[in-house]
Amino acid sequence: MKIKKFFTFIISGILALSLISCSSKYDSTTVRQYSDNITKNILNSMADLNYEGFSEKFDDTMKELTPDNTAFLNLVMPIQNAVGTYEKNSLEFVDAEVQKGTINVLYKAKFTNEDEPVRISISFKEDDPDHKVCGLLFNSPKIEELSKENK
Repeated sequence: MKIKKFFTFIISGILALSLISCSSKYDSTTVRQYSDNITKNILNSMADLNYEGFSEKFDDTMKELTPDNTAFLNLVMPIQNAVGTYEKNSLEFVDAEVQKGTINVLYKAKFTNEDEPVRISISFKEDDPDHKVCGLLFNSPKIEELSKENK
């Protein structure tokens, strides 16, 4: 079950990254006022295995995917086994785009066991004043390889 959920997560990430290429640009200054800190908090919480910090800004759908610490560990551990942990302060903004009311913000960051930057996509609903996370995706050569191995 946890492998299936992990690969659904990865495949969703690949789809989201491909959708972003078909979307329109978004004012990065506005979205970065909240997305940078939210993304850093999620990455630091993953590295620290801190479920509460990881999920505190999730919308209801995201909380359903990781409703408790066990689900969180089942999601995070395959990622950490593949790419290691987030190297603090390595997050770099790449782009922000909007499609069908969803703002997709792309970052890249260094992880301890991945030579290439890990690509991170975090999504927010354009009309949500609370800036709840409605999508979170990771991609890198090692994550892609892991996905291929477990098909």
